[in-house]
Amino acid sequence: MRGELARFLVVVCGGLAVDIAVALGLAHLAGLSLWLAAGCGFVAGAATNYALHELWTFRGGTGRLSGRRAALYGGVLALTLGARMGVVALLSLVIDTALPVLLAALAVSFVLHYTLSRSLVFRSASTIDQDRDMPEDEAAWQVPEFEESTYCAARHRHALVIPVINEGGRIRAQLERIRDAGLPVDIVIADGGSTDGSLDPAFLGTIPVHAVLCKTGPGRLSAQLRMAYAWCLRHGFDGIVTIDGNGKDGVEAVRDMVRLLEEGYDYVQGSRYRPGGRAENTPLERTVGNRLIHAPLLSIAGKRRYTDTTNGFRAYSARFLRDPRVAPFRDVFMNYELLFYLTVRAGQLGMRTCEHPVRRSYPAQGATPTKISGSGAKWALFAQTLAAATGRYHP
Repeated sequence: MRGELARFLVVVCGGLAVDIAVALGLAHLAGLSLWLAAGCGFVAGAATNYALHELWTFRGGTGRLSGRRAALYGGVLALTLGARMGVVALLSLVIDTALPVLLAALAVSFVLHYTLSRSLVFRSASTIDQDRDMPEDEAAWQVPEFEESTYCAARHRHALVIPVINEGGRIRAQLERIRDAGLPVDIVIADGGSTDGSLDPAFLGTIPVHAVLCKTGPGRLSAQLRMAYAWCLRHGFDGIVTIDGNGKDGVEAVRDMVRLLEEGYDYVQGSRYRPGGRAENTPLERTVGNRLIHAPLLSIAGKRRYTDTTNGFRAYSARFLRDPRVAPFRDVFMNYELLFYLTVRAGQLGMRTCEHPVRRSYPAQGATPTKISGSGAKWALFAQTLAAATGRYHP
C-alpha cells in the first residue's frame, strides 16, 4: 500500500511535468494560443498518467492498456478537478489568503484522485467476479429486530416499501393517493418508530396497507430498508419499489416501475431530471450537490449514467437483492449507505438498470420535509457516498 502510494505520487508529478512541457513547447515553439496549448498539455499529462498507472503504479491490475479504463480514468480526472474547484470556491469565502486555500484544495483532490483511481479504475477484475456462485444463506442476513402487523392478504407480485418516521399528515395523504391510483403493489410500511399516531390501524385498514413493520432495533433509514426488504423477499415478492413517506413524490410512476421490473430490469432509479420528470421547488443546494457531486460520483463508480442518485424513489428485483455478490443484509448499512451502495453495485455486476422520469415536489413555502439537516449530517452523507463509490461496502 505504501509503495503503491509512493508510485502514484511519482506518476502524478511526472504527468504534471509532461503537461507543463507540452504546453510550453506548443505555445513557444509551435505558436499555438496559450489556452489551446494548455489543453493539449493536460491531455498529454493525463494520457501519461493513465499509461503509467495501468502498467506500473497499480501492479494488481491487468498490466495492459484499456480504452474503457482510460475513459473511466478521464472521468475520475474530471471529478477530481471539479472537487478541487469546489473546495477553492468554498474556502475562498472564509479564507483571504490564497496559499492555504490552494493547498487544502490540492490535498482534497489528491486523496480523491488516488482513492477513485485505486478503487474504481485499476482494481482487479476478480473483486467483482469473486463469490459469484456462493449459495444464498438467509440465516446469515443481518436484520434489525422489529414488530410486525399485517392488515390484509397479499394480492400482488410486487411490494411498495415506504420508510417513515413521524410523517404525520404527509404519509396519510400519500397513502390515500396510492389507494386512489389503484397501483399493482402491496403496501409495506417500514416504520422507524413513529409516535405521532399517523399509522393508526383504523386508518391503515381503509387503504388497505398490507403490513407495517416497526423497527425496534438500532439504525436509521438503511436499517428500516433492510428490515422491509428482507421481510418482502421472505414472503415471496418478485420485486420491490421504494418511495419516501414524506409526500414529495408523485405516486403515478410506481406503476411504470413495476412494469420495468416485469420487463427484466433489476434496478430502476427514479429521476426528476429525465425528460418527462419534474423537479418542483428543489432547494438550490440539493440541486447542486446532486447534479454536480453525488450523481457523477456514483455514475463513475457504478459504470452507468445516473442523474438523480439522491432520490429514494427506485425499484429492485428480488434477483438483485438476493445476489450474494450484493449482500445488502449487513449491519454496516445503518444510515443512508444502502441506497448509495445498491446504485453503485448494480452496474458493477452488470445488472440491467435504467432511470425513469418521476415527479418530486418540495413545498413552495415553509420548512423542507427532510431528515437531513445541519452541516454535520450533510458531511456524514458525503462520507457515506464516497465510501460507497470506493468499494468500502463490497462484501
